[in-house]
Amino acid sequence: MNKQNELFREIHTQNYPLLRMLAKRKGIPQDDVEDMIQEVFLSYYEHYPLTWERTQIRVMLATILRNRCADYWRISEKREILCIDSEESEKEMPGITLITEDDNLTVLVKREEIREILRALETMKPEWAEVIRLHILEDRTTTEVGEMLGISDNLVRTRLTRGRKYLRELLKKEQQPPKK
Repeated sequence: MNKQNELFREIHTQNYPLLRMLAKRKGIPQDDVEDMIQEVFLSYYEHYPLTWERTQIRVMLATILRNRCADYWRISEKREILCIDSEESEKEMPGITLITEDDNLTVLVKREEIREILRALETMKPEWAEVIRLHILEDRTTTEVGEMLGISDNLVRTRLTRGRKYLRELLKKEQQPPKK
């Protein structure tokens, strides 16, 4: 076994119990703890030196875990609030559901609006559609979208502007009554 593998194995062995305990304290469900810890170690391995001092490594692993936990809960909160009748909504619009309200008519109108937007996304340039989908429908920041797509924040904002303009024009055309 090469030296890097030995160093990583040692880091894993020394820090695994601590990370497991921290993830449980953060309220991560048992089923997700193992996956999260593996992602933390993988992230550390890909981005940080294995030769750091033990304390530096431990602090960085804990920081990565804390950030992963925050992401986990942020995403989980969105999933919990967003669903009306999840099986039905997920089949029609994967990943996009609605906030429940007392007024069923309001819910139906919102669903139809989302369907119109999804149909419009299918007709626009794929790079605009992807940015719109990530930023507006999945509620990600422009920085997150840029990192996910490997593009700059400025390019994300440019694509958002063009995509929004395209959507506005398309939705206006659909709402205008046919000419006689």
